[in-house]
Amino acid sequence: MNCEEAELFLDAYVDGELELIPLLEFEKHQSGCSACQAALQERRQFRAFFNSAAPSYMAPPELREKVLAIIRKEPAEAKIKVRRFPLCRQSWLYAAALLVIGLSMAWMVFYGNQEHRFAEQAVSEYLRALFADHLCDVVSSDPKVVDSYLTAKLNFSPPAVDLASAGYQMRGGRIDVVQNRRVATLVYQHDKELITVFTWPATRHRFAGSNQAINGLTICTWNDVNLNFIAVSTLSDAQLDHFIDLFRDEIK
Repeated sequence: MNCEEAELFLDAYVDGELELIPLLEFEKHQSGCSACQAALQERRQFRAFFNSAAPSYMAPPELREKVLAIIRKEPAEAKIKVRRFPLCRQSWLYAAALLVIGLSMAWMVFYGNQEHRFAEQAVSEYLRALFADHLCDVVSSDPKVVDSYLTAKLNFSPPAVDLASAGYQMRGGRIDVVQNRRVATLVYQHDKELITVFTWPATRHRFAGSNQAINGLTICTWNDVNLNFIAVSTLSDAQLDHFIDLFRDEIK
């Protein structure tokens, strides 16, 4: 097991979800790799922060009464009474408000970074398949054949669509692992350019959608029909957007 492969199993190892053989291989690699040891320690500290941050702030009992009082407030046409709370009580409200805002920002940063990490690993899988000259597990220009093969190997049916009439010929498909998830990978070709589409069910986090460039490649992430997608290609932004528009029209 090398560092790139160890990264695939990092979250599953921290969660205690690795099976025996990959567990032993992971720990063997960890024992002799300082970089992966540091990555594991960083991941544990990161999770410990989120596990401990929220419960460390307890809202005062008075806050519940204040919320209930607001819910039971008089009708809108009645005269609004302004209640002023003592300064010591106001501080609790400010703390609660700051906590909500802080956790919301941390949540957005976490998931924004998570989406970028998915994209980075998709790029790694794209390059690995290219350098290993193994673009597809099943080679076929027929989307039905590709869909049938991938569906039999996975617990969902990936949307393999026929875009040959628009100049995007299907090459086939394969199964990859992205952030410890088995994903369906669809491979298309436009002239000499490859477009690789990674997809899996959006069970926890739906991609908000983004366009970015990593290692000179164009990457687009989006969510559709309850699936997350990452498209990786050497196409320009405009060309990849055109492909994605065609792809999304076919699966709706």
